[in-house]
Amino acid sequence: MVSTLIVSTQVCAYLPEEGKVTATFGTFVNRTVYPGSESFARTPFMGGFGLTALGDVSDKGSLEISMIYMRKMYVAEERSLVLAEETDLMHITMGYRWWLNPYFSTSLNFFSAYSMGDTTVVQNDFIGLPDGPTTSAEDKTEYGLDLSLTGELWSNRKYAVVSDLRYSWDATKKKAEFGDHVALMIGLRYLVQSEKRVEKRN
Repeated sequence: MVSTLIVSTQVCAYLPEEGKVTATFGTFVNRTVYPGSESFARTPFMGGFGLTALGDVSDKGSLEISMIYMRKMYVAEERSLVLAEETDLMHITMGYRWWLNPYFSTSLNFFSAYSMGDTTVVQNDFIGLPDGPTTSAEDKTEYGLDLSLTGELWSNRKYAVVSDLRYSWDATKKKAEFGDHVALMIGLRYLVQSEKRVEKRN
């Protein structure tokens, strides 16, 4: 019985191998990192969905590309006054994933984020004041880094349910702006192709 459990665990765990390709699709929840103030207590949770493709280059690492459609809020604060704006983004990442063990992995990705549609003003305490701040919600493109930690919740030979926790650092955020965000994706991973050959028994 013990040997059966060990074999089952090995089968279900993800074993990276050169040439293996997987795709993950899931729902995405994010929140802008903002400590809050008297006039704007906190940023809300916002949703979206994402698609991630992994191509293993060895038994330790994979190349990673992600496309995430999301709603995001940007907050600028000066003299306890707040400008909060939100917009739809296409958040695209490219980077490398390291496999810590068959169940957990981490990645570092460069991202570019593209504003889509109109910007919505949630709160503006600077109306009537000269030289008020702006937020990156008005920009067409943002750049930065994503740090990801992914864990496997359930899997079989073809499919897996995974959770992906991310911190996104916005390198192009404006002065006095809070543009970083944390996010969580719960997704279904699918094995697209594997180069591993199965030997036939005589």
